[in-house]
Amino acid sequence: MNIRNHVPPGKARKRVIVTLTTLLGAFCITAVSAGARAGESHVTAPSNGVAIAEANIQRAEQAPTFVAPPSFDVAKAKGKTVWWLDSDAGNILVSWFDAGKTALASVGVKVHAYDIGDGTPDTVNTALKLAVAGKAAAIVIGIGTPASEYSAGIDAAHAAGIPVFTAVNSIPGVPPKVPGVTADNTFDYEGAARLEADWIVAATKGKADVLTINYTGVSASQFMVPAFNAELKRLCPSCKNTVKTVSASISDLNSAFGSLTSTALLSDPHINWINPLYDSFVIYVQPALDSLQRSSSVGLLGFNGIAPLMSTLKKGGTSLQIDIGQPNEWLGYAIADNVLRALTGNPVITNLHIGNRIFTHASVQSLNVTSENDQTWYGLNLAQDYAKVWQQQ
Repeated sequence: MNIRNHVPPGKARKRVIVTLTTLLGAFCITAVSAGARAGESHVTAPSNGVAIAEANIQRAEQAPTFVAPPSFDVAKAKGKTVWWLDSDAGNILVSWFDAGKTALASVGVKVHAYDIGDGTPDTVNTALKLAVAGKAAAIVIGIGTPASEYSAGIDAAHAAGIPVFTAVNSIPGVPPKVPGVTADNTFDYEGAARLEADWIVAATKGKADVLTINYTGVSASQFMVPAFNAELKRLCPSCKNTVKTVSASISDLNSAFGSLTSTALLSDPHINWINPLYDSFVIYVQPALDSLQRSSSVGLLGFNGIAPLMSTLKKGGTSLQIDIGQPNEWLGYAIADNVLRALTGNPVITNLHIGNRIFTHASVQSLNVTSENDQTWYGLNLAQDYAKVWQQQ
């Protein structure tokens, strides 16, 4: 385990592919206070909180274990065509699609990819109507924006008897409240947020002054912010966390994050950590730190584990100290698994049991981080594991 308070100053990468797609709306920033876990009767003493955080980190630095869902016969799905509403707007979306397509092809299911670009609600609704007209056996909306934004298209698919699958609109075991969605496929966002808080508590030895930036264009942010707040307060009651919300189009994210960061640092020179929740947004924060000469005194971290930011972490020289990775290829296989279950009349899975892993500058030195490979990054052989689940009679 390698926990540091500071990193050498350096320049951030100037380009990153945004992991998730557009949220329409004007740029808006508001501050809200951090809160304790609902119903919590007490908080841990700061000295003990640091020890708990360090123990959590040590466990999370290990590779996650594959949890196999119940096996079933996939023969009835062979030859059917699934429409996957796809976008190359980010590495994470490409990883989901590539893995899902490979998984479905392995059991004889065809995939029709439909490019939805930035994934605006109108574009997605149009694509859903086309999928219905094309008599898709199932539809996958392979982006992470709130599914409620394109409920009209989902309703049309549901009325036609076509199962619809979404991504990252929920937390494990708790389906989203979006009528017509057969299953949402998601990661442990609350667990990732708690790990972010654990790292900051341990790195600062219980003396954190955090700026958390909440981008509402990613549906999962609604789960991460409360979980981060609660864990920070539980382990470090004296730690400070200020949450500011950003709502902006993708084209405005760079200026939105940069302006917010600069303003916050000038208002509170004691800020020693910035949590933009997702690793993609680190790229927008780093230039502001460099401009204010705060790169060596303010730490950065994020969640998703996409290749561009893993490369930044491996290279070093920025404020990015850790990237909490999620096996993105695993999600693609899990989506395929739920599609196959629906097409064969089997119950879908609501808790995929996809674990998280903490990566540091030191731990990624032995990895090839030019593109994601869940076998080398997480020790997972997904093709082999799911072949045991998908019986072909």
